[in-house]
Amino acid sequence: MGRHDLTNAPWAKLEPLLPAGKKSGRPPVHTKRQLIDGIRWRTRAGAPWRDVPERYGPGGTVYGIVRVSRRRSGRPPGQGAAGQVRPTGGAGAGGAGPAPAGRAVAGARCSRP
Repeated sequence: MGRHDLTNAPWAKLEPLLPAGKKSGRPPVHTKRQLIDGIRWRTRAGAPWRDVPERYGPGGTVYGIVRVSRRRSGRPPGQGAAGQVRPTGGAGAGGAGPAPAGRAVAGARCSRP
């Protein structure tokens, strides 16, 4: 168990709130507790999903739990739990905003007739 992983008391409160697993098919390789701890690690560290430590399972598997819960809640992918919209990249990412009108953008190519 990692330093910031859920202890038994909080896990006992959280576990009944999680959906039941599928009964048929191959049994899961990683426990729900490992995957939830992986989500918590990624949220705390702010790292990409691919950097989630292997003790929590593959980053794609951990992200799959988040993706399914967002799909079930009807929340769009770029929207947080409190309804705030996060930047997804492009000119406005990082709070820089769009380039002012009439000014050159670094790395932009100009086409000349």
